[in-house]
Amino acid sequence: MKKVIISSFAFLLTSCATQPKDTVNSIGYVYIYSTTSVAIARDRADKLCGSKAYFLDQEYENQKLMQMYHPINNPSIQFNCNLEQAAYSGSTEAKEIKMKTIEAAYKEYYKAQYQLKEVRRKNADPNKYESYTETDPDGAIRSYSFHDNKSCETIVTTDGKAETKCD
Repeated sequence: MKKVIISSFAFLLTSCATQPKDTVNSIGYVYIYSTTSVAIARDRADKLCGSKAYFLDQEYENQKLMQMYHPINNPSIQFNCNLEQAAYSGSTEAKEIKMKTIEAAYKEYYKAQYQLKEVRRKNADPNKYESYTETDPDGAIRSYSFHDNKSCETIVTTDGKAETKCD
């Protein structure tokens, strides 16, 4: 009887062992230990980040795969507070947001570039030859020239190919 009471008390103590607290480290990684639900973990991570936490789905899949072969006592669900770091660490959501932001920036860049070209073309003196050159973020060089109400655009790409278009 004594062995049963002692063994059940020992079992009770080990089953009530506390899990580590949910934590945020200095570089923005959030570790949620208190649940196995990704939706609940996301809510807790958002609160710990103070705004948006990005789910590291590749880390989660790797951890589930490792769990099959080497059981972990306190598995965590990982998030990151920083968009750039989360995209680098394998968050599909963060990568998509980052790519949309980059695409929007390029669209704005090319729109502004076109508007600048049109303003310069309209303001060019028809009796003089005027030109200017720009370098794109990818390293391509664009040269615009205006003379006698005509304009030409020359693009030299990073691999050395050149193309000229005139009105």
